[in-house]
Amino acid sequence: MTDSGQEPARTPASNTGDEINIHKYNSLLIDAKAAAAMLAIGKRTLWTYTNCNAIPSRKIGRAVRYCPDELRAWITAGCPTDAGAADRVRTAMRKEARQ
Repeated sequence: MTDSGQEPARTPASNTGDEINIHKYNSLLIDAKAAAAMLAIGKRTLWTYTNCNAIPSRKIGRAVRYCPDELRAWITAGCPTDAGAADRVRTAMRKEARQ
C-alpha cells in the first residue's frame, strides 16, 4: 500500500498473464522476467539481444541478471540491437559518471 492508500502500480508481464510490481526495479539487479517486463519485450527477444551482447547483462554463475540503470541507459541510447552495443552503453555510462 502507498501513502495514498492505493495499491502500487502493477505492470503485466509479456505473454504470461503474470503481474510484475514495477517498484521492484529499485533492485540492483533484476531477472530476465522483470527485465523483459520493464522493456515491454518478450523473454525470447530479450535472450536474443542478451546473447549477441546488445543489451547489458551480468552473468552470476549460470544466472543472467540485468541492472535497471544500464537498461535505462540502453533505452536512452536508442535501443541499439547490434552486436556489442552493451559495451558501448557501459562505456558511455562510465564517461558520464566521471563528468
